[in-house]
Formats: sequence, structure tokens, C-alpha cells
Amino acid sequence: MIIRQKSNVSDYVLYCILYMTTALSNKFVLSSLGFQYPTIFQAWQTFVSLVLVQMFSGNPLKHITLSEIIPWSPAMLFYVTSIFSGSKALAALPVPVFLLSHGVSDACLMLCDNHLPSGLTHLSIPLKISGLLLSLWSVMREATLLDIVWVVVYSISLGAYKSVGFWYTSPQWPYSGLTLAQRQYLNNLFGFLFLLPTAILLGHHQDVHRDFPHLRKVNFYIGCFVSAVMGWAVKRKWAVISGGFFNARIEMVQLLAKVTTLIASMHIYPLNHTILLWISIFIGLSGDVLHIIGSLYEETEVPQHDMNDVLVGQ
Repeated sequence: MIIRQKSNVSDYVLYCILYMTTALSNKFVLSSLGFQYPTIFQAWQTFVSLVLVQMFSGNPLKHITLSEIIPWSPAMLFYVTSIFSGSKALAALPVPVFLLSHGVSDACLMLCDNHLPSGLTHLSIPLKISGLLLSLWSVMREATLLDIVWVVVYSISLGAYKSVGFWYTSPQWPYSGLTLAQRQYLNNLFGFLFLLPTAILLGHHQDVHRDFPHLRKVNFYIGCFVSAVMGWAVKRKWAVISGGFFNARIEMVQLLAKVTTLIASMHIYPLNHTILLWISIFIGLSGDVLHIIGSLYEETEVPQHDMNDVLVGQ
């Protein structure tokens, strides 16, 4: 179980670095190397997370029963859907577009729940959605219809996961017996047990051996290792700095991490920065800023949604 502790500037800086490294290393494996097998990639990510949790924290599932796991099962399904579709979306679309999709997942949460402040926070919903739609329009020539479908599925499934996470931790929900660490562990365990057999049944392991040109190159294995370890580290650091709660301060740190990643991605993965893309980025980030300002008016802490909005394992 992760205990809430007072965080300082160095914790926030480290979180931003981990966030950026995770997103860019995922992009490297999925796009630069063209590893188009999300079942295998995400099975690897979830497996590494399970191993690292066992090494550093022990087994978090001791003394829990099946009746405690069942109420969390819808969230596990949405989690697996989000990491699979997120891999497909990140592989095909630029990092700025992928980051804007996280804002839409927040909008889905706000549309499903009434726990968030009114006013400016609600005004952020159309801005977040418009930012993603405009960014997709700006890359329409390079993207296929299927790529757009994947990013929409990713946004909705991640938003659904966040919504279930909020309902589960709300005082009105009578079956919320699992800790944050236990829920995250169950997500990874279910992801690994579902994705690995799926990869084998679909013959993806054979496809990789036959068609993937970088299988015997060391940069592929380094990228996979860094991406999996950083994915685990960023979720752990997120849990430490947030402590199971979500407020305006945490939202500001998350926005800083997004902006840092967005700027770095434009230098590492150059793309045609059209005026429309810049407008979409400005609108999407403006929605995030309005969300933060609205939260500042209501500083009472509410349970966080227990998943960092980056492709970790996202």
C-alpha cells in the first residue's frame, strides 16, 4: 500500500521526466521500430509491472477474496481495452494528437459524474473535445479511418476506466474494499492473463518471428525494457505524489508533464506543424487550464481516478 507523503519540487520534476520518457520510449518501439503487435507489447508491459511490484512491494493480493475482486472487474476490462487501443493509436498518430486524447477521457469522466466543480470546469469539456477533433483533422492526410477509430476507442475506454475508478472510491459505493495498489496490480494481472493467450491464439508470436525486421537488434530490446520499467515507475511516482487523491495541484503537475512531453516529441519526432495542429493544441491545453482554474475554486480533495493518463503498460 502506498502511503501519502508530502511531495516537493524534485518529486514533481521526476514525475514529469518519467512521464515524458515513458511516452517517448513507447512511441519509439511502436512507431519508429514499427512493432505493430499490441497484444505482445502490452503483455510484456503488464508482466514487467507484475514482477517489479512483487520485487519491491510483495504480493498485494494477499487475503483478498473473489467477492472483493468482482466489483472491480469492469475497470479491468476498460483498462485492457485502453492500453490495447492506446498502443494502436500511438503507433499511428503523432504524440501531440495522442496527448490531446487524454483530455477527452477527462471530458468523458466529467460527463458521467457530477462530482467536479461547475462553471469553468464544465466549459473545459467542449475545448478538450474540440482540441482532439481539430488535431485529427490536421493529420487526416497521414492517418487512416482505422487510426482515428483507435484513438476514439482509447479516449472513451480510458474515460470509462476513470469513471469506474471514481464510482468505486466514492463513499456511496458499498463494495470498495481494494486499495489503490491492489487495483493496479489486478489491472496488470488481468491484462497479462488476457493478452498473452490472445497473442498466441492469433499467432502474433509467429508473425513477429517471421515479419518483424528488428527482432534481433539490441535497440528493440532496450526500447522495450526502458518503456516497461518507466511505465511502472511513472505509475508508482504518480501514486506517491497524489497519495490517492486528485486536486488542482496534481492537475498542474500533470499538465506540466504533458507540455514537456509535447515539446520534446516535436523535436524527436518532427512532423508537419500546420496552423490547424497548433490551434488544436492551444484549444486542448486551454481546456486543461480551465479545468485547473475551476478546481482551484473547489479545493476539497476528491478520490483520484487511480490511473495515470499516459500509455503505461499506456
